[in-house]
Amino acid sequence: MINQSILIPMAVKTLTRASDSASIPVIPGIIMSAQTQGTGTLLKVRNERGDITPVVVTEAVATVVNGTTLFLVTPSSGAKYIRAETVADFADARGGTLLQLLSDDNGQDHGASLLVTESVATIQARIDAAIIAGGGGGGGGGGGSFGSITATGATQGTAAAITTSVVRITG
Repeated sequence: MINQSILIPMAVKTLTRASDSASIPVIPGIIMSAQTQGTGTLLKVRNERGDITPVVVTEAVATVVNGTTLFLVTPSSGAKYIRAETVADFADARGGTLLQLLSDDNGQDHGASLLVTESVATIQARIDAAIIAGGGGGGGGGGGSFGSITATGATQGTAAAITTSVVRITG
């Protein structure tokens, strides 16, 4: 059902902690979720021990998620962004889509699920866009594109080049 890629944490973002205005380095790959809090953003990040730690930064959520694999979902607790690579599967559910997560922003690492109001098609489109924005394989460069591959040629010299940054293998 889900189209996944192997994703590597992107380059460090320097953000401003709201409590003391200190500049802090944050690797986007450790951000479990992000949501608007006042004029800034509440991040839930996985620390070096594997625990989830809340951090409030002064930057707007759009600035924080730009160039990452975070995508918008709307559970009953309010809109937030979660990491595309934490979604193991998703399916239609009453009132929206049920996401099965590899890990969530409460520190649960297996069997976590999240019911969101978005349709399956919307979730798939947002995951695709997040993977493209995050560079599909790290680097945070973004600007990638999805494409299809058709088998051509019989040797490396006669085969068609892959020109997209993200390749989706289905079926």
